[in-house]
Amino acid sequence: MMAGRVTPPADRPLAFSPFGLRALDLTVGRFVYDETVRAGRLHVVEDSFHDLSRYG
Repeated sequence: MMAGRVTPPADRPLAFSPFGLRALDLTVGRFVYDETVRAGRLHVVEDSFHDLSRYG
């Protein structure tokens, strides 16, 4: 579908299930973070989480 070789039917709902890929997501996320830090391109957005106290 992403390459455009398959077209989903327009008259039916489309569902995507990402289950089973959490370890891959974490690994890729950590790699991107580490490379961003290494390159000196990390930008911290202050106050991006408005209320951290409610989450413990």
